[in-house]
Amino acid sequence: MPIKETKRESVYEMIASNSLALTGKTFIKSSGTGFAAIATAATDRIIGVNETVATFASDNQTVAMKTVKIVPKSMNRTYEVTVGGGSLLKSSEGKFFNLSAADTVNFATASTTPFYVKTDDAGVAVDAVVSMQLECIEYISATLGRFRIVNL
Repeated sequence: MPIKETKRESVYEMIASNSLALTGKTFIKSSGTGFAAIATAATDRIIGVNETVATFASDNQTVAMKTVKIVPKSMNRTYEVTVGGGSLLKSSEGKFFNLSAADTVNFATASTTPFYVKTDDAGVAVDAVVSMQLECIEYISATLGRFRIVNL
């Protein structure tokens, strides 16, 4: 008899960074010290999306140690995300993008491949392959699309 998959939303918790303000669902990264923080830059590795809406104390990491509930990234989950830095097009579907700010896709980073090699001004590789963060699954409007998390 084949295995039947049931839909289950797994959630885990991570201690929030000091002064973290979560006013709604947003992309979350692990800070350099292992605390939950908002993913805001192209180099941030998105680990999931928060379920918690709260503002944490300036000493949360060492005193209260309150946690953020996070739904881990999955290729099967999609999110409606605002687009800036250009206009999303129907032809953007299937392309890969990075964030320019919290919850804003940077249209200028559009790529047909899910990764790129970071280079210096002379074109010399300075980093290993960098993963793109999101893939456009559906065009909704010039400023809104449905995306899935694809970063490594």
